[in-house]
Amino acid sequence: MIQRARAKTISDEIIEEIGNQTLARFGINIFSLNTYAGYGAAVDAQRSIEATAKIHANNDKSYGHNFEELVVSEININNALHTDGGAYGVYLDENIKKGDRAVRTDMLAYITQAQNGELQKAIDDLLARQKNLDALLAQGYTTDSKEVKDATSKLKVSQNAKIKLDLVNKTYTKDEQKAILKELGIQNSANDELTDIKVFENGELKVNGQLKAVQIRDNSDLKKLYGENNKYLNEDVKIIITKDQYQKAEELLDNIIKNEKDPVKRENAKKLLAKLESSKYTIDDSKNGVKISNWNTVKMGAKHVALTGLSEAAVMALSIIASGVVWEIKDMCFGDTSTPLKVRVKRLWDEIVKNFKNLAHAFSKGGTFAIVDMIVKHISAELRAIWTKLRSFVKQIFNSIHDYITGKIKSFREMLSVILKGLMSALWVTASVFISKQLEIYLEPIMPGFANIVAGALTIVISAFAIVLSSKAIDMALDTIFAVIAERDMAKQRADEIAELVASNLPALIAERESLELAVKQAHIKRMMSLDSAFSDYANAKFGGEFSAIFTSLDNICKLHGTELKIRTKEDLKTFVNSGDGKLYYR
Repeated sequence: MIQRARAKTISDEIIEEIGNQTLARFGINIFSLNTYAGYGAAVDAQRSIEATAKIHANNDKSYGHNFEELVVSEININNALHTDGGAYGVYLDENIKKGDRAVRTDMLAYITQAQNGELQKAIDDLLARQKNLDALLAQGYTTDSKEVKDATSKLKVSQNAKIKLDLVNKTYTKDEQKAILKELGIQNSANDELTDIKVFENGELKVNGQLKAVQIRDNSDLKKLYGENNKYLNEDVKIIITKDQYQKAEELLDNIIKNEKDPVKRENAKKLLAKLESSKYTIDDSKNGVKISNWNTVKMGAKHVALTGLSEAAVMALSIIASGVVWEIKDMCFGDTSTPLKVRVKRLWDEIVKNFKNLAHAFSKGGTFAIVDMIVKHISAELRAIWTKLRSFVKQIFNSIHDYITGKIKSFREMLSVILKGLMSALWVTASVFISKQLEIYLEPIMPGFANIVAGALTIVISAFAIVLSSKAIDMALDTIFAVIAERDMAKQRADEIAELVASNLPALIAERESLELAVKQAHIKRMMSLDSAFSDYANAKFGGEFSAIFTSLDNICKLHGTELKIRTKEDLKTFVNSGDGKLYYR
């Protein structure tokens, strides 16, 4: 658009940020993408059903437990997909009473046993129980003996305790475990006689479910649905069965209601039919529960990657449109008022088309971040809890690093600037909720009925101004910091150059110094010897009265100092004396 063709002014930046804040305020951004919660619920379901399969590995009816897992996972995944992307399933926070979730009573029992130390105590006994069993077998006890059966049973309890504790700790943090028990209640033992699952809506218990994955062929099979001594009929429970058996059960109960002569049996059939519900799974599905759960996780993961990428691209496109619309309105009111609306709309479209490559890049960036989401979810509950709280801020850092690696951001300084500005923007999005509420309270008496709208608009403008000014401050601070760093680097570079020069020349200089010292020493010795010889010659000449030899010895001494004797003969002395006024003076 026009504003993009020239250098951005502060007003242009504020207009662009108004568009970004408008989008953030209405929730069209990566942070509210509900597939993050959906994938988390799918992973929890997968982890739970795999643990259940291990615990009941020797039970040919274990598919009944798988049926419970599938029904619970269906409810939790569906609920998670309709959350704001935060807590889901039985993940608990300050908004726990608003949650919609389902939980197996077996899982509640595992959490209870994890918190009271029962599971850990059984795990501590694992080695001793293994040694006890090995000792019995070594002593000749057979596998059918009571002693070996008891030892095997105790060992199995310890082995299952480890599976259960790992499941609980990988799914929930310690704080979440405590919150679950506080809100949903303590479950002292697994295999509850009345309730297999509990379903909550808005934090309130709505369904106590007794789940049955059983074959229904005739009236005798209905006993499995009535329960022992018709115990399910008089309790507040729903009887949930597989969809392939529901129709047969319904037909048998209808026949009893219509044709049975015994009024008690007719009444019991009515009660059971009223409690009966069908699930979306069959007995065969239950037998293949692990595979179905794994496939649900794969599908949810693919959906999370695709929708996160699309969301990232959509946010960029809508940001371009929002900022462009605001700019066009400004231009329409205070700039070129003659530009037709059709031209303005075309400019907006051309800007989106021009940025198509950037939109594809945004999709890739969002999809990559979704993969990071998925990896974190598989590591631990503690890391998942931290990641969930910080991911909106981490997303800003991730985007900048991704752009830096792919070359969209050219320098480390620019990457750091984008990260800090992104975090600042995210903080203002959070703060804007409080600002808007305070403005609404102030404006309500002045303009009742419109306070909410005006407060929202003012909050967007205030946030945009604050973010742009903060961004300028960030740029100034970074410029100062990187200027100091550049000076430091230049000084270090000069020091390195000097060090390199010294390192390359110092050995030669040291060698030359040693050679020079030797030469000076030798010259000194030679000179001392010459002086000694010259003065010796002078002494001998003077002692012998040889006048010419005296002059010669003195001349040799002068030559040692780089000069020569001016007066060599008596004639030279006579000439020197007569060259003045003929008088010799002592000075």
